[in-house]
Amino acid sequence: MLTSLLLALAAAQPVPLDAARWTLVGQGATSMTYLERPSLFIDNGVALLRDSSFGDGTIEFDVALHGHASFAGIAFRALSADDHELIYLRPHLSRRPDALQYTPIYNG
Repeated sequence: MLTSLLLALAAAQPVPLDAARWTLVGQGATSMTYLERPSLFIDNGVALLRDSSFGDGTIEFDVALHGHASFAGIAFRALSADDHELIYLRPHLSRRPDALQYTPIYNG
């Protein structure tokens, strides 16, 4: 059991949040420092991780919100900005059953 846990921890690979690792699609998508941490700012766009392969596991990320009605999420099984699956938060609808949503995006 401990060996499995150690292997799982060793397999965790944080991804740098710099423009060299990401394809940023849309106006207002940029790499920046926010709250003294490397960050991706995405305003009406998508960030796709380049040259990656991911199997079963956990994806963790932090979200900073500006307080306006917005959507923040993560795309996975992404082939392009027009073909992926998306899980997103709707923080302006907190405490509602549809504040967390999933949708497949195929051919835009």
